[in-house]
Amino acid sequence: MVKRAKLKINQSLLTKITVGFICLYLLFHFGKSFKNSLFFTQKDRLNVVFYAHQQTFVSFGLTDKVHYLAHFDNNLLVFVPGGYGRYKIGSLGKLANLEKKPTIVKNTFSSVASTFIDFYFYPKKAKVYSESGSFNLNPLEILKINYQTNANFFDRVYLFFLLLNKRKSDFSLLNTDFNVDEKNKFYEDDFFTKYQGYFYQKFLRDERKNLQIYYKNYKSAQILNRIIEGEGIRVVDLTTMERKEKNCQVIENSSARTSSKTAIFLSKVFSCKIEKGETGVGDLRMILGEKLEKEWE
Repeated sequence: MVKRAKLKINQSLLTKITVGFICLYLLFHFGKSFKNSLFFTQKDRLNVVFYAHQQTFVSFGLTDKVHYLAHFDNNLLVFVPGGYGRYKIGSLGKLANLEKKPTIVKNTFSSVASTFIDFYFYPKKAKVYSESGSFNLNPLEILKINYQTNANFFDRVYLFFLLLNKRKSDFSLLNTDFNVDEKNKFYEDDFFTKYQGYFYQKFLRDERKNLQIYYKNYKSAQILNRIIEGEGIRVVDLTTMERKEKNCQVIENSSARTSSKTAIFLSKVFSCKIEKGETGVGDLRMILGEKLEKEWE
């Protein structure tokens, strides 16, 4: 009887300890998600893509309160980074699911709009869209659980309140069919030229850092150049490299005591390691590396 009582006590204690560890883990996880959420992110502009019956790009001006909206025809042939060539934009969700790479949607729209896409939303059961549909900028869409997204719970809450009470008239509509040929090929460079400056991050533009990009794959460097300049960072040179580097590096002048906002931004967005060293003709050097180039080739 004594042994059975001790066994019950031990089992009860073990259960309490297990539950306690699970609670601590959940608290840590939610705390980390909250800390890394939009509530603590200092950005001037937030770019979001809603992929559904109508492909919709939204750029929120968090400081200047100027918001942009763009719709893309499902039959547009856009360049898909990662070695996929050109695809109909209405097929991206299906491709992302087949390849098990949700970043296909994010990276493609980053290339299309020539600015970094912060968040993407597309149906978990994505299909090929050919007919033009409609998408309602309803805040409740943000909270739907049937979306594949890189936004955590707190990001969704933030975006929900960001969209709340906003009407279509609050957004400036951008033209997306002026740079399309008879075969529905979308020319990303033309879109970049027309709307350069619309999606600048003011804190990056104000810092005025010049960037030199080192590459092995020129096409990858071209795409990343457009996106980086679209964020407000001035790229002064694209330089080919003889040797291969596996990982991306952002090199800042060794005399700098702390990392610049531009270096931190590039490091966070492209998962680059910040190093101190010689910067050449610019304030910063960015060595793309084999891994990043493959993702954007």
